Amino acid sequence: MKLEAQVGHSRSDYERPVFSLVSFDNSNIDGFVMDMRNGGDMPAMTLPFALNDPAAWSWLGYGAVPVNSNGTSRGSNISEVRLNPSYVSNAFDTAKLDLQFNLNPTFTLRTGLATRTTTWRRKSTDTSATAAWPRRCRPG
Repeated sequence: MKLEAQVGHSRSDYERPVFSLVSFDNSNIDGFVMDMRNGGDMPAMTLPFALNDPAAWSWLGYGAVPVNSNGTSRGSNISEVRLNPSYVSNAFDTAKLDLQFNLNPTFTLRTGLATRTTTWRRKSTDTSATAAWPRRCRPG
C-alpha cells in the first residue's frame, strides 16, 4: 500500500496606488510610423509633427470626432484624464490525497481526493474627466 499527500498555499498581492493618464489628440495627420523590428520592446516611432508644439495638440471632448486629412472619420475617441489606482489579491489553497493498493502483481487499486480553494479580491477606482477641460489647451 502507498499513500501520497500534498498540501499547498499560494498568495499574491499587487498594488498600483498611483496611475495617471492624460490623453491629448492630434487630428488630421498622416505619416505616423511605429517600427517594431527590433523585438517590439521599445518600438521606434516617427511622428509627422513636432511633439513639443502645443498648437499641434487638441483636447477633444464629447461630440468631437477626429477626422483624417481626407475628411473621413477616425472613430469617436475623446481626450481624457484618468486616475486609476488598482489593487489585486489572490490566494490559492490546495490539498491532494492519493492511495494505491497493489492487489497482486497484475492489478492495482487506486483512489484519491483533491480540493482547491481560490479567493480573489480586486479594488480599482476609475476616475475620468473629459468635458470639463477646454477644447484647445495652450501653455500659460
